[in-house]
Amino acid sequence: MILEGAAIGVGAMDVWAKAASLLPSKCPVNWAPVGRWVWHLQTGKIFHDDIGTAQPYLYESPLGWAFHYAVSLAFGVISLWLVGPSRLQAPTFLPAWIFRMLMIGAGWFLL
Repeated sequence: MILEGAAIGVGAMDVWAKAASLLPSKCPVNWAPVGRWVWHLQTGKIFHDDIGTAQPYLYESPLGWAFHYAVSLAFGVISLWLVGPSRLQAPTFLPAWIFRMLMIGAGWFLL
């Protein structure tokens, strides 16, 4: 179930990011601010008025990418855990879309 979750979580997020980056005026994904946010979690700070003004961290971009893949894997596994592995044999759009929107919203509103 971990491998299927990884394929669903990482695949869906990266395919979406690549498709979105092809739109006019859309910049490529920059995971450095996420890495900076993760780095500052050790100080107990979860919310920032502007993450761009927080103290930079030298390895924030690789940390952001690593966190991206960890969250993607977790979302994929949680998704399969909620709906069951039988969903892989007969997937439907609506449950996957609802779960994805909830997970995107969680990250969006937290950060």
